[in-house]
Amino acid sequence: MDIASRATPTNIFSLGPLIAMNSDNGFGLFTGTELIAGEKLQAEVMISNIALHAGKVILYEKRVTTSLAPGEMTLTIDEFNGVNNRLYAGDIGSLPEAGILLGEYKSGEERSYRFTVTLAKEAKPRKRRGAVAAYEWAADRMP
Repeated sequence: MDIASRATPTNIFSLGPLIAMNSDNGFGLFTGTELIAGEKLQAEVMISNIALHAGKVILYEKRVTTSLAPGEMTLTIDEFNGVNNRLYAGDIGSLPEAGILLGEYKSGEERSYRFTVTLAKEAKPRKRRGAVAAYEWAADRMP
């Protein structure tokens, strides 16, 4: 299993005058092999608005490939900036196509997100199974 996040190869992306920075851009958040039933992996990423303008940020799930049955591997995405806020809980590959609105970022604002994948306790051991997904952040200047 490999879950990656990316914006552009330069680690900074821009849509109009809003610029955001992803702390783990282009790197796999998880790389797991031979996961044991019930095991979980966690990774954290920080998104920053380094522009002079406020903007909204949306998280998209792209290029999903999985050989796992529904419910065998779950994904949770939490924002954890003092208070834990669950943004998503479900199967890998099931985020809404329209993405998840992460809200408005003020100039200079940073937010941290935790991705957790869990292989179900009931998952049957089988060789050559896994899941791959890319997570992309898109930014747009607020009017």
